[in-house]
Amino acid sequence: MQWQDIDWKNKIIKFRNVKVKGKEYEFPLIPRLQDILKTLEVKQSGKVFPYKNDYGLIFFKRAQKDLGLKQTYSIHKLKHTFVSQLVNAQMSLEDVSELTNTSLRTLKKNYLKMDKSRIANKLQSIKINS
Repeated sequence: MQWQDIDWKNKIIKFRNVKVKGKEYEFPLIPRLQDILKTLEVKQSGKVFPYKNDYGLIFFKRAQKDLGLKQTYSIHKLKHTFVSQLVNAQMSLEDVSELTNTSLRTLKKNYLKMDKSRIANKLQSIKINS
């Protein structure tokens, strides 16, 4: 992510999907994320999280350590958690699909882990006529 990809005025971050030949999509710059980014040294250009190579992602592991998170997290695992939490918080699959730039089919097949207690509560509230 580059500093010039953050549109502070319109509260949007633009991302390019390198797996899909640079396809660009936008992510809302929510207040909490804006606060976190402003704690960094905001610049006009360059990488937001500089790292030495594309393989190590040293910055990510360092941030996890600084936040006291488990070292077992990966960026991919965080996406799974993010998608599941959005759906369990009642966000529509269509909105999650658009937000994460992931097809509905892929979301359902690979990313969703439903909150079984939430589903059980919904089932209990349904009256079935015999």
